[in-house]
Amino acid sequence: MLGDGPIRIGRDEWVLIRDNPRYPAALVRRLHPGTTLEHYRVVTFDIDPAKRLLIGRFRTLEAADRAVRYPLPTAHVPAALNRFGAYEQRPP
Repeated sequence: MLGDGPIRIGRDEWVLIRDNPRYPAALVRRLHPGTTLEHYRVVTFDIDPAKRLLIGRFRTLEAADRAVRYPLPTAHVPAALNRFGAYEQRPP
């Protein structure tokens, strides 16, 4: 199963995989390990580090993993389930 948990890539770093096994969804870094300030910083993945966006900071690795969502399938929703346009990508 894809996205079955964080993949450790360093002492204080993890990669989170979701739908694409060849492209990370997010990166997690543990900051201030072993102190009262210890937390996990989660950012979206992009090959260009300048384009990565902060998802949040969490007290546990499990909470950091849960914060990274799976994308909703919009192209394969049967018309009967989408009759009110709930899955369409349009501005509010």
